[in-house]
Amino acid sequence: MARLKNKIKIANKIKAKSIEAYLLCLEIYNKPTIHYRIEASSYFICNAWELILKAYYIQQYGENSIYRPNSKYSYSLEEMLNRCFEDNSPVKKNLLFILEKIRNKSTHFIIPEHDYIYTPFLQKAVLNYSKFLYDKFNVNIAEKIPFEYLALISRKEVKPKNISKLYSKAYADIFSEDFREVNETIANTESDDDAIFAQIKYQLALVKDIKQADIKAYYAKDEDAVALKRVTVAKDVNSSHPYSMKQLIKRIKQRVSDEDLEYDLDKLNMHSLSEFGKNYKITSRPDFIYFHVIGNTTQKTYSEAYVDFVISKIEDNPMLFAKK
Repeated sequence: MARLKNKIKIANKIKAKSIEAYLLCLEIYNKPTIHYRIEASSYFICNAWELILKAYYIQQYGENSIYRPNSKYSYSLEEMLNRCFEDNSPVKKNLLFILEKIRNKSTHFIIPEHDYIYTPFLQKAVLNYSKFLYDKFNVNIAEKIPFEYLALISRKEVKPKNISKLYSKAYADIFSEDFREVNETIANTESDDDAIFAQIKYQLALVKDIKQADIKAYYAKDEDAVALKRVTVAKDVNSSHPYSMKQLIKRIKQRVSDEDLEYDLDKLNMHSLSEFGKNYKITSRPDFIYFHVIGNTTQKTYSEAYVDFVISKIEDNPMLFAKK
């Protein structure tokens, strides 16, 4: 009995570390200021998978089962995949792809533009992990992070012909080959059951129950009519909440200038805008603000909807950020 309790205790500790690595993968990928995100996220998703497979093996067969024979070193991720999955397993194929094409290659040639072609494979690893965690440990990851934040959205579409304008011909050729190989893999996949990638798609429809909606829209009254003002997709925080505080101030001033609004914004600064946010309790408005939490560090980013809100308050009170 004591040995069984110890086995479960060790497995639970490794499982907890695995979940932390998984959450770091999501946090880093969805952090708008990081350009090293596909590489860093691949490290953490691979670490999360290695740890969860070892936790599973310890739970089933004991602590010694994760160590190589006559060695103090435990099995690698690739070795654990070979022990846990058949060769034709999409889960195994997906992680071997990430190991070869992203994690092991990141010190040689990975550029920000690789986000676009490799994100679907990282996405699949993220979704596979949440399923494995639930199936083997009865842990629902949505209890730790809203399920919609499992969606990884690449920043923009990239075409190989544009890479040659940014990098050397040698780099452009390597990217072009990667691009071709990924497209062939996607094109040659006949069913979702065999897929080693996942592409998140949003479908727009009118629903009565807001809980069923992926995309939320709201109306704003204009002088002459009620018009659709903004559609936000909260799942892609890089798009929905792109502004740091400094960028937010710059964006507000830009909007005021572009729209030829004659307001005095001499006192629009980080302190005054922070106080403004506190007065309107924007921390309870996820459509205005998003909190990126990594470890003990929290970073805030803001949405275009919040820019609209600030400008509407300036219109109500033109002296809001003016010199008194």
